[in-house]
Amino acid sequence: MKLSRLAVAMAALSLPLVATTAAANQSLVSPGYSATIGGVSNRGTVHSSSFNPASNNLLLKEGERLRFGYFSNIGMYMEFGQVDELEDTLDGLVDLFGDKEINLEDIGLDPQGAVDEVVDAIDKLLNDLERNGQFRFGGMVQAPLTPFIIGSQSAKGTFSINASGSVQGSLGIINGKTNITLKTYNPGDETIELDSGNTDAGVDLRVASITHLAVGYGTNLGEWADFSLPKGELELGARLNLYQVETARTFIALQTDDDEFDIGDSFDAAENNTKNTSQMGLDLGLMWHTSNMQAGVTLYNLNEPTFKYPDLTDVLDSGSLTALQNLESYGKSKVADSVTLTRHAVVEGAYFTQNRNWVIQGYYTLGTATNFVGDESQMMGVSAGYFSDSWFIPGARFGYNKNLTGTELSTINGGITLGGMFNLDVAMGLETVDVDGDSIPRYFAISLGFEEKF
Repeated sequence: MKLSRLAVAMAALSLPLVATTAAANQSLVSPGYSATIGGVSNRGTVHSSSFNPASNNLLLKEGERLRFGYFSNIGMYMEFGQVDELEDTLDGLVDLFGDKEINLEDIGLDPQGAVDEVVDAIDKLLNDLERNGQFRFGGMVQAPLTPFIIGSQSAKGTFSINASGSVQGSLGIINGKTNITLKTYNPGDETIELDSGNTDAGVDLRVASITHLAVGYGTNLGEWADFSLPKGELELGARLNLYQVETARTFIALQTDDDEFDIGDSFDAAENNTKNTSQMGLDLGLMWHTSNMQAGVTLYNLNEPTFKYPDLTDVLDSGSLTALQNLESYGKSKVADSVTLTRHAVVEGAYFTQNRNWVIQGYYTLGTATNFVGDESQMMGVSAGYFSDSWFIPGARFGYNKNLTGTELSTINGGITLGGMFNLDVAMGLETVDVDGDSIPRYFAISLGFEEKF
């Protein structure tokens, strides 16, 4: 079995799922303009309705009743774990437990230690892979004309309709119990041979395809009651999300019987063993604003919807199934797993110049957000931007985002708006990793789209 086919196989596994198209909140891919400024409310983009629903009123000009995206977003991201040459290291470990022999340099170890040091180094390597040996990707396509924002005098507020399709994928290493006994070994030997060795460690691959439809409503509290603040106005909002999610998964043990196992068969089985789940999610928002300031909070996933992954009992080869069952007994994984979108809040604030062309914004996540492949994040970010009222002067923005948990990655983000309608945004990680001998950013994302000018 050659794990150098993992990346290709993982992409192939996702292809039939990507075709199920219709976005974004804290559990989905950030669309368009928000790829730079984060999950905040900004009149520069109709995608702000995907975050705090209380901002709906602020996305329409006074007297305006309709705003929409033409083809408002197509975007993707890739993220690498903090392990150099991950693919080569995995291939080496498979050879070690399969062929019982390996060149130490093939798994990144220095052949100078004593026997117990080599064994400890292999165990440490497996633990490091579990913490940092990941590959993640995602993409999103917005349905044409959405987000769609409609102001209603009779309803005393503004409705939003959002429809998109996205895919998320992850490759991660799960480590269990490992026992290794070496044959005769002398410090300096480049090659080691196993007298005996076994491990429950393996590669867990997951892909989720999400069709998302959302209907939101935002209103000014003063429309419903004789209510006023010493300064500013208060907006309230709610959003109902419908998620149709198709999931696929496979698990590949690092130690397995090549005579009965073929990686192609494993992926074919996973592709044909998907699970569909439909769930509703509820978000609430609050926004205070003046002519040059705003502050708000959004509560996501109040009901914490759960999405199931397929049962792998009848899909895996015997070696991989035994390893996964052992990992389940250790509390490290499950043969039939699921993902819950966790309840959390995001606070945001912004300061505008008097003409509202320049803005400084920031946001912070309270609690932990979970996406559809089980990755956890706690994002915070700051950004500054220029919003042009002219069709001829481009708008521009620059931001910094940080994940405070999980991968703890930092990114710098930049975007430009041309003609008041075309948005191009790019994000790049500040940390790097070696892949095929080249040092590359651990994170990269790009998003582009057309939407109606404010």
